[in-house]
Amino acid sequence: MTDNIECWSPKDQKKTKKPPLRLLSIAENPVQSRRIVPEDILNRLKRTRFGEFYILRLKKFSTIRSIAKRVSPFVFKWLLKLYFVANQTKLRKRTKWIKLIKYHEYLATNKIPKKILFKARNTVITAPIIYPEEKSSILDKNKNELKYPIIYRSVINDAVVIGGSNLIRSSNNCICQDLFNPLDDYTSEELHALIKISPKKKRIAFMESKQTSAGLKKAISFTDACSPNYAHWITEILPRIAVYVHKLGDKNTPIVIDNQLHPNIIESLYHIVGSEIPVIPLKHGNTIKI
Repeated sequence: MTDNIECWSPKDQKKTKKPPLRLLSIAENPVQSRRIVPEDILNRLKRTRFGEFYILRLKKFSTIRSIAKRVSPFVFKWLLKLYFVANQTKLRKRTKWIKLIKYHEYLATNKIPKKILFKARNTVITAPIIYPEEKSSILDKNKNELKYPIIYRSVINDAVVIGGSNLIRSSNNCICQDLFNPLDDYTSEELHALIKISPKKKRIAFMESKQTSAGLKKAISFTDACSPNYAHWITEILPRIAVYVHKLGDKNTPIVIDNQLHPNIIESLYHIVGSEIPVIPLKHGNTIKI
């Protein structure tokens, strides 16, 4: 898609001393709301005796890893169900299910306008070289192009942004990205036992114990479950921020990102937003109403 985007980069700041990002502390802002998140189920499994034994003794064997990859989805699925039920019982709180809806469906239902930033297009791709060669059959040799969907922006009122997730709650809806398919895709939030999704009923429940109501007047959210991963950040999240700054950048509208990101990630963020656009780091599991 690069041939559709004019060459652009933030202002050259090499001649001057680099100022810090305009980080706004949520603690100083009365708009914060907080929810208590259960402990990460993946880390809990890794800290068990079996988890430590697998990592130290068994994981090094390719055959064991192959078996684990085939069995673990089924085992984890039932463990997650038990964990979810146990957590709700512990909190003595009935599970609240809300509707899971895609962005374009939510906008159409509520008649919310959207501004198209980039039109949909097809891009010709070059087949990669696979090694070993006998594994090249995993690729579809007839597929020589990729289809990129439209990129657009919209304004959602009374939205609840969640640290460590790109899901957005509004009223009794949970808005997810247009490409997400609950029947086939498994989210990082589910893997970390933050949410539970009923694919067939298209419903979602959040594992939380408390939430207070509060809100920002306006902000744009770039929180994501995969933002701590540099590869995901540099290829998925940072490009969205770059498009926003380039196309719609507003010095008076803060950007919400995840907290405790690696210094290399923060450095890359500075090269896009500079020191003029305010940035709000949101702690994993905390929420802000916008």
